[in-house]
Amino acid sequence: MVTATVIGDDVLAAKFRAAAVALEREKPFWLYRCGELVQESIQANIAQQGLIDTGKLYGSGRLFYKTENGISVGFGKGLPYAEPLELGSVSHPISARRQRILKFWWENAGMWYFGPGPVQHPGNPAYKFVNTGAVAAAAPILYYFAGRLRALFGMGL
Repeated sequence: MVTATVIGDDVLAAKFRAAAVALEREKPFWLYRCGELVQESIQANIAQQGLIDTGKLYGSGRLFYKTENGISVGFGKGLPYAEPLELGSVSHPISARRQRILKFWWENAGMWYFGPGPVQHPGNPAYKFVNTGAVAAAAPILYYFAGRLRALFGMGL
């Protein structure tokens, strides 16, 4: 049997209690920062996948619905194509809404299309920019908290 004696465990326990109090007190700040890290990660995924033709999807990120223990990050508000980019879409007709002429990059032809609608959109795969970006934010959030804990315990970098 191996035994160990911990010397100064009451001091260590006090440090842990103080760190827990400090983290709880700082919750509004780190909760918001974690939301920003998720938003930045999703934006990076949008850019990485080339979904930034107009920049509207990239710039549509927002933090909202902050509660005591959570914050929501959203993308695509007011952009009808955001959900089909995230989840994928089947072939469907598209037509001009405000103008009478459709304008889009026709990948198969390698040129811009300008003309009347409707035309048949071939559909698209699920890019999962929100899902993938949110998962990728786990590492930056982990590093953020590791830094906060080092600071709280006076460990420096």
